[in-house]
Amino acid sequence: MGKNWHRQDIIAAVRKRGSSLQRLGKEHGFARDTFNKALTARFPNAHAIIAEFIGVERHELWPQWYGPDGQMLFSARADLHTRMTLQVA
Repeated sequence: MGKNWHRQDIIAAVRKRGSSLQRLGKEHGFARDTFNKALTARFPNAHAIIAEFIGVERHELWPQWYGPDGQMLFSARADLHTRMTLQVA
């Protein structure tokens, strides 16, 4: 398992494609700061949009959070709430 891309590398990749995280978020109906938060926390929907915009798979940007199949990986106690939420839904 590799390391997640550095947040500045993701920001630069989005900018190279002619947009910004705030603009991407707004275009997809997210709150202004959601995509910035998604660089350091798990926001699967935002991650999917960012990865698609850059032209890579989610697991390439965040290999510590997603497997090659695109499924979210659970490895830390901090994920307990997320796991419980997914099981209830």
